[in-house]
Amino acid sequence: MKYYEKEKIKALPVQDAVGKGLSIGDPREGKVGFVATALGLLKINVAALERLNSVQDVIFATLHTDQVVQKGQELAGTRVSSPCPLMKAR
Repeated sequence: MKYYEKEKIKALPVQDAVGKGLSIGDPREGKVGFVATALGLLKINVAALERLNSVQDVIFATLHTDQVVQKGQELAGTRVSSPCPLMKAR
């Protein structure tokens, strides 16, 4: 499996689905995690997440919306298969 560089993952429109307050972890085993940058309330834009997950070969999972999260807690993760249709569109 091909690993994407962190900069390429940042270029994907995935952050729109989960909002601000995230840092993107390093790719490992074909997965990229999104981690809380501060203590806060997780708010998921469910409609945007559903649109993202409707793209073939994209899997994006999050914790449930309206949860208190801790700084450093993994909130979401994605696997992007090769070739990624979202990267082709950019």
